[in-house]
Amino acid sequence: MSSYNQQFRQEMDAIAPNLWEHPENIVTLPISAYNQALDMLVERACQAQNISNITLAREALAKIPSGWLSQHLGAIAEARLDLTDPWEYQRLGELYGHLSPQLFRNLIARGQASDNSEIVEAAQNLMDAFVRGTLPFL
Repeated sequence: MSSYNQQFRQEMDAIAPNLWEHPENIVTLPISAYNQALDMLVERACQAQNISNITLAREALAKIPSGWLSQHLGAIAEARLDLTDPWEYQRLGELYGHLSPQLFRNLIARGQASDNSEIVEAAQNLMDAFVRGTLPFL
């Protein structure tokens, strides 16, 4: 097991036993625990620079029931991320494009209305990739 996997496992299991193996169990956790888990997963999926961290978080998020995730993910992402930062905006768009069509549409609309030309460009690139079916998930 790589050091990234080991650290990820330890952090997930510190939130709740066996959360590493069963991230879908996040829906059964108390609010404070699921907020902590989602915050960690969003940070790894959207702020990390290492592909292993990004992939581990995205794979865990993909195992969480989509309806529940769509209801809770947006608030955590808004609080955690700087969506004026092109890297974080792009990573969140990739994530939303695979996990929540509604969150994806809202993020694209927000990006298209941005005063930041890099964010506008990222929104267009995300939309183009989504339409072509080439949106990366890693």
